[in-house]
Parts: sequence; structure tokens; C-alpha cells
Amino acid sequence: MKIGIKIALLASLLSTGIHLYLAKRSYELQSGQAKESQLCHISEQINCDPALLSSWSRVFGVSLSSWGFAFNLALTLLLGLFLLRLLGLNDFWKNLSFSLAGAIGVASLLMIAVSLIMGLTCPLCWATYLLSGFSIGALVPVFWKNLSFHTFGRLFKDRISYILAGLITGAALFTHISFVVAFDIKSLEEENEAAFIDWQIAEPISFEHPPVFRMGPESSQMIVVEFADFLCPHCKSVSPSVHQFLETHPKVSFHFYSYPLDDSCNPEIKSEPLGLSCRLTKALICGEKQKKGVDVYYLIFDKQEQWIESRGQEQKIADLMADLIQGASLNSQDFSDCMKSPETENTLNQTVQTGNKALIPGTPSFFINGKLWRGRGHLGFGLQALYDYLN
Repeated sequence: MKIGIKIALLASLLSTGIHLYLAKRSYELQSGQAKESQLCHISEQINCDPALLSSWSRVFGVSLSSWGFAFNLALTLLLGLFLLRLLGLNDFWKNLSFSLAGAIGVASLLMIAVSLIMGLTCPLCWATYLLSGFSIGALVPVFWKNLSFHTFGRLFKDRISYILAGLITGAALFTHISFVVAFDIKSLEEENEAAFIDWQIAEPISFEHPPVFRMGPESSQMIVVEFADFLCPHCKSVSPSVHQFLETHPKVSFHFYSYPLDDSCNPEIKSEPLGLSCRLTKALICGEKQKKGVDVYYLIFDKQEQWIESRGQEQKIADLMADLIQGASLNSQDFSDCMKSPETENTLNQTVQTGNKALIPGTPSFFINGKLWRGRGHLGFGLQALYDYLN
């Protein structure tokens, strides 16, 4: 009996810790303060962040991870009390513990279904699903003799069950409020509301030159325009949220303009003229000529740290360019010719001029239907609010 309870206790304890980490990550993402995570963001395909930001990730405004933390914490405490013999091994406590484990298991099955429907692969989420299965599997042989509809019926009549439900709700709300305060999310929400009002009354601008590449339908009720520099860390940090939003909103049109923060090609920037940002913009232009601009866009951002480290080192840059050509399945000769072409230089100048005429305040900058979005915090929430308004 003790072995089964110990296994379930270990599983619920691990799940409690993972849920707390995921809850913290969720609120970090909402606040726009999240940094690169080797645990959550392993690759574009294996990534917890889109799941934590999806419309399914909150119940009553509280992240599912906070609810998962509270439920697993309650189960951990109950099983710990069993092992310490502070709870009698009577039918009521056994059924209460098993019901709690079962509720966590059912929630896990529902989230598995949602993950499969949305095509999301969140490794830490799946770890909690497996751990919930271990908890139930370990408790079944321990408690199966005491399971009955009669004793389960008692759970809905006993006040202890309602006290426990209240404590779980309180723990989830306390976790939620703690992270909201820690990451100043309330003020960000207020600023986003003000940004939404500013956006509504702003006059739209038109862009003189076409984007380097576009995604989505040619005509759309919502057109998202991004100006970004490939060596800007914040530009990379918002890229997954934009990607996730576009994947879940196929009717939205996305236009990308590269805006190099390098005075080798951008006269409005006063910096050391290393030229790498300008070359990466050319690489994007040449990739788009082979209809692979989107692939080049993501591949460059995926290796941003390596590109930054390669500045001033021609051999490293050449190696990374070779990897880029291979990763995007580009024709190397056509790419090489394009990089030297006066036409490519002209396109680079045009995209830089577009950003300068738009008076962008920095990178990344986003225009929604020609109006600059000045909201802070996680971009995905601002985009969703604008999408709801426009549709």
C-alpha cells in the first residue's frame, strides 16, 4: 500500500512543480518579459509557449497551469498526510484522494484532446499528463477495494469536500494574483486598453513600397505589418507569438518589412556599420525571390544568437549562410547571384525607406491596418483584441 501511495505522491509532487513553472512562464509571456526557455521552447514545433497563450489556456481568467498547481498541491498534501498516518485510512479519505486524482486525470485527457486538435506540442504539458496517469495507476491497486458509488456519493454531501474545493480555488487565485502583481500585468492591461483607444482614433498611413514578403490572403479585414531587425533580441522574442496568432487566424494578412538597425544601409541609424543586418535583409529578399521568404525569416531568427556572435567573422557568416541556403532548400547559385544584384540593393533601400517614412519608433514595430500599435505586454493579446474588434 505504501509503495503505491509513494509513487502517486512523487508523481503529484513533480506535477505540482511543473505546473508552477508553467504558470510563471504563462504570466511572463503575458507581460512580454519572457526570455528564451530551453525547457519550454525547444523548437518551433516543440514549444510550450503557444499552448500557454492559446484561448484554451485560461479558466475564469486564471491560467490552467495555476489551477493545475492548486489541484496537484492538494493531492500531494493529502497523500503526504496518508504516509504520515495523520489521516485515517477510512473509505471517505481514500475516495476523496482518488476522486481528486481522477479529476486531474480527466482534465489531462481533455487537454490532450485540445492539444491534438490545435496541433500543439508542449513537452512539459505532456509530462504533467503522463504524471497524472501515474498517480491514478498507482492509487488504483491501493484503493480499489474501497471504491463504491455509495462512498463517492458521500463526497458531495460532506462539508470537507467543499472546504477542499474552496482551498483549491483559493490556492489557484492566490497563485494568479501573485504573478499578476509580480509581472505588473494589471498596468499592462490598462496601457493596452489606452493603446487600443489611441489605435482607434489614429489616422492610417500607406506604405510606399511592397513588403519583402507576405502571408495570408491578399485581401483581409486585418492586415498586420511588422518592421523588425534580424539581430534585435526583442524582435525574435515576439516572433513565436506572431506565428501562433497567424496560424490560428488564417484570414489575417501579414506583411513583413526588414528594418536593419545598421547605418551601412540605413542612414537614419547611427551605429557601427558592421553590415550584417543589411546582408540578412538581402538574404530574406533573395529567399523570397525563390518563394522561400517565410522559411528564411524563421531560420534566421532561429539562429539569431549565432548570427550575433558571427559579426565581423566572415568565415562564420559564410558557414551560417550555407546553412541557411540548405535549410530553406534554396538554389545556391541563384541565391549568390541575387545577393550581388543591383536589384536586390534597390529593394533593400526601398524597405528601409518605407520604415523611415513610417517613422517607426523602434524594432519591432507593428501596424494594424496602417495604424501603429503602441501597446506593451504580450503582442498576442493585443492582436486578439484588435481581431475581435475588426471582425
